[in-house]
Amino acid sequence: MHRKVKLALRTVGVIFTVITGTFVLIRQLPGGPAAYLKAQFAQQGRDPANVSEQVSRYFGSKFDGPLHEQYIDYMMSLSQGDLGTSFFFGQPVAELLFQALPWTLFVVSIGTFLSFGIAILVGSLFAYKNGSIIDKAGSFLAVTITGIPYYVVALILLLVFAYNLELFP
Repeated sequence: MHRKVKLALRTVGVIFTVITGTFVLIRQLPGGPAAYLKAQFAQQGRDPANVSEQVSRYFGSKFDGPLHEQYIDYMMSLSQGDLGTSFFFGQPVAELLFQALPWTLFVVSIGTFLSFGIAILVGSLFAYKNGSIIDKAGSFLAVTITGIPYYVVALILLLVFAYNLELFP
């Protein structure tokens, strides 16, 4: 088989596995989204007899039915582009994602260009100062920093720039 076809089949397999795994985890873990929504509706004083029906309508599937029927409903909704409704905003998730997409692409592209630019400048400096203390210290620092997970670096940067220096809201 052609290499790209194999890669495409693996990609589809991974996506299918992630979707299925997420579905099973959300449905099988105690205190899932349906239980949360039922509790929210009960606190709002909605009619307890209709809470299950309201939750089913909100999610687009019946959480009380058998797991295989829920899975089929879930996959049919996904295939039609229905990602459900946001708890927080009360709008369709797909609509919210499309609203955020332009800004996400903008931030990602700026970050990519900046990281490439900085990497080229720093790499050029290390190559120019080959064997010097700048090269050795910089190489050690680069190897150390790349070993730290990105989310930890992000939290440290937020702590420094947003909390300590108050540069961001």
